[in-house]
Amino acid sequence: MSIKIITRQNYASSTVVGELMDRFDFGGYFNCLKTVFTGQKLLFHDETTSTFHMIESFMDTNGFTTVANVQTAGRGRTSNKWTSHRGCAMFCNVLHVDLESFLGQRISFLQMLMSLAIVKGIKKLLGGHDIGLRLKWPNDIYYGRETKVGGIIVTSLIQGNKAICCFGSGINVDNLEPTNCINNIIRHSNLQDKKQLTTGQVIGASLTELESMVNNFRNEDDWRRIKKAYLDSWLHQDQKVTTADSTKAIIREINDYGFLVLEEEETHQIITAQPDGNRFDLLQNLLILRETEN
Repeated sequence: MSIKIITRQNYASSTVVGELMDRFDFGGYFNCLKTVFTGQKLLFHDETTSTFHMIESFMDTNGFTTVANVQTAGRGRTSNKWTSHRGCAMFCNVLHVDLESFLGQRISFLQMLMSLAIVKGIKKLLGGHDIGLRLKWPNDIYYGRETKVGGIIVTSLIQGNKAICCFGSGINVDNLEPTNCINNIIRHSNLQDKKQLTTGQVIGASLTELESMVNNFRNEDDWRRIKKAYLDSWLHQDQKVTTADSTKAIIREINDYGFLVLEEEETHQIITAQPDGNRFDLLQNLLILRETEN
């Protein structure tokens, strides 16, 4: 099958989409997509190994996005697998970041930026209503404290003076398995309008929020606003945790680079944990640190 790159223009003229119309909500996607470049070029497959594999040939195109309904080899952090069910919004997008820019100096925050964009996008689709979606540092989306409904993985490579970053995202929109999904949460919420969302709407709204935050990540004031939005939605403020070496600590915040800031209970010494390589067992309040800094 030939590769069909879908844009707003050729979708509207129905010259490319054709038989794919009943497999993905292209109308909802483009109606919710309010961007200059992010997501404006889309490659869709009903079933694929991974949206990461789909995007490998398009890494030079800033904003390029791939979407699939089913993945047979989805990726998670470290060696984890992402279980694929129809109804999950599974997408990958490319972002080029100037390493000398304000955001480029804080590149490790990007995976948190994407998770925040998804939460903000869904909230906007629901007219600003909060349905209890929360952020687990550094890259997961939870409903309440116990149910994971989404996750993000970010890879990057340096090319000259820019980082080419690839975001792989999955959010349970209309699939009850393996945990819970956004539409079921809406159905059991106290919202008067219990409209059901499509994966197309969620992806379009999320990419819109991502580009908006990237464009508004230019100085300290911008960063403080985005950091506050992240902390307003996260699960961990003043949470007591135990590290793998049995150190008792309290989570205080994230620093300017998205690293977790902890305070040891006994000594009040500050520990920072970087996003890559560390694992957080939320149910046991156990933080397994690959590396710490004093």
